[in-house]
Amino acid sequence: MIETQPTEPGPDLSVIICVLNGAHVIRQQLDALRAQRSRIRWEVIVADNGSTDDTRDVVEGIARNFPVPLRVIDASAKKGAGAARNSGAQESRARFLAFCDCDDQVAEGWVQAAHDGLLAHDVVAGLNREMREPFDPDAPILNPECVVRGSFGNAVMSGNAAFRRDVFFAAGGFDTALPPYGIEDFELSIRLALRVGADVAAAPDMLMYFRPTSDKHVLLRKVYSASCGEVLVWHRHPELYQRLHRLPRLVTRAVTAAPRNVVLMTMRKKQATQAAREVVTCWGNLVTEVKIRAGSLAVKPPGLLDPLS
Repeated sequence: MIETQPTEPGPDLSVIICVLNGAHVIRQQLDALRAQRSRIRWEVIVADNGSTDDTRDVVEGIARNFPVPLRVIDASAKKGAGAARNSGAQESRARFLAFCDCDDQVAEGWVQAAHDGLLAHDVVAGLNREMREPFDPDAPILNPECVVRGSFGNAVMSGNAAFRRDVFFAAGGFDTALPPYGIEDFELSIRLALRVGADVAAAPDMLMYFRPTSDKHVLLRKVYSASCGEVLVWHRHPELYQRLHRLPRLVTRAVTAAPRNVVLMTMRKKQATQAAREVVTCWGNLVTEVKIRAGSLAVKPPGLLDPLS
């Protein structure tokens, strides 16, 4: 079993950043972290998921003059953001874990807000504003409730969330058996609620400037991957979602999705993108369900971390 419990005094909070070929964007995030003012001891761990660009060199160069410990670790053993975040958590020695992404930007006070939120709750989720060019500090808020409401309780988005270390490991961390962009944060939130009974709360002072995916093809690949992961989550948690993976329902949704959205796809960009997302989601759900029923895709046992011993 991997030792995951800190054995000696260390930082109060570890900021964990997952990255894959992020040399061109990670400096902005690290500069924002450099500017943090906090009353606690903290560190930054960059979990490199197998970059082939200059990510490691960029981070190591910044680390030489960073105000808190900053290191990059090799998190390439398994592809996927969830696997990289788990590696960062395992390398951390802090009692609190805060996750962010390499291409976003934390706002002033983010580190302290994550720490303070975890003094009162097991898990906290932050507020996201859209990142714009040029930078707009008052850009639209994307998740006004911070958390995502689920039938089981509150869910978090992994790019702006913080966890008590013991709670994170008790739940098993992110499930690495799900596909990339496989809604692993939503699935973890289910286990936090059902397995651990965690207290998941909003932390609006944990403000993040979130960079939306601008490339339409990349966005739709992410949507398709998430729709595949969604069906696996339904099968993993039938006590919550048994009715959602009934084949006739999925066939009806997929067959009617394209005709219903074909006009919207020719309209303004926002409407066209939303219409395309719905079509891709419906067909991704159906294809995955058919693969599971045909036996060509297994509902794999969760790829979870060992709990704290």
